[in-house]
Amino acid sequence: MLKRATPKPLPSCSTATAAGPGDRHASRDQGEAEDLVFLRLGQLCAIFIALSVVSSFFGPAQSVALRTLVAKEKLLAANALMSQAFYAVRLLSPVVAGALVAWLTEKSCFYFDAFSFYFSAAMIGSLLIKRDAAPGSNTVKGFLDQLTSGNRFIFTHPSLAFVITSMVSAMFMMSCLSPLFSIYVRDILHSGVFIYGLVSSAVGVGLIGGTATVNRFGRERSKKSIVLTGLIVCAAGVALLGIFRAVPAAVSTTFTKGFGIGFVVVAAQTLMQQETPPAMLGRVSSSFVSVFSLAQVLGLVLSGHLAVWFGIRAVFLLCAAALALIVTVGLIQHRPAEISAGAETD
Repeated sequence: MLKRATPKPLPSCSTATAAGPGDRHASRDQGEAEDLVFLRLGQLCAIFIALSVVSSFFGPAQSVALRTLVAKEKLLAANALMSQAFYAVRLLSPVVAGALVAWLTEKSCFYFDAFSFYFSAAMIGSLLIKRDAAPGSNTVKGFLDQLTSGNRFIFTHPSLAFVITSMVSAMFMMSCLSPLFSIYVRDILHSGVFIYGLVSSAVGVGLIGGTATVNRFGRERSKKSIVLTGLIVCAAGVALLGIFRAVPAAVSTTFTKGFGIGFVVVAAQTLMQQETPPAMLGRVSSSFVSVFSLAQVLGLVLSGHLAVWFGIRAVFLLCAAALALIVTVGLIQHRPAEISAGAETD
């Protein structure tokens, strides 16, 4: 039977003499390596910040372009189609990225991504968009007025304020629950990676299904009724997710949650484009995206704290109760006859 050899300690003076210069060189090399890692990490952070800042221009510009190119009565179908494409790409991109990394290394993903930006710019540049520029002022006061005018318009327009508040609440709930899925699958469902991927992807499939269905469902209904329906479906899915502890129930309820959010997102975008004057659409869209992004960030930040304070299943039930409260407020504020009215009365 072999025994593991235990090294004998060197005398103290020998240890200091033999290890001293080597330690100094090793420490210096380690310090240089750490500096290089921090430098590269800082460069990556700067690149991602720049990408995020530039990408934030796309949402408002897309809303303005879509409103200019598409007739008002077809905006619901156009927004539904755009959302379907967006969520389908988000669902399939990780699969394509994994294949590219396996075949061509990770650099190919960056090259392909850069090419997609140039291709998209070329396609959008070929569109003919005629739109008069909104009047503006070069003074600081005029800049601040334009900066806040979008928020003022949103929160002084009752229907728009309610619909956007509903959408922001739905996105806050989605961002709050998404980080908890992995712990939910591990500790409550006692399952592994495959079930986690199945539960997470069910949300994306539900989003695609909801955006594909909303156009047919909303042809003879107002945008407010579509939003309320989406919130009810979403609240039901989240509540059932907190009640049941079985894998089939988890997959079906996460699908239901995504399905309801698809209704809310498409209806809110369409109502914003229809109700906002063309000259203010860019500013209102910017405010809309800002509040939307803030809700996502707050959901991610508070997710872990809420889970520690109340528990995962209790967080699911609290989110469902909050959505039910918003639906109740909407039903009280908007009369049933107004809610069931056609899109023309919006």
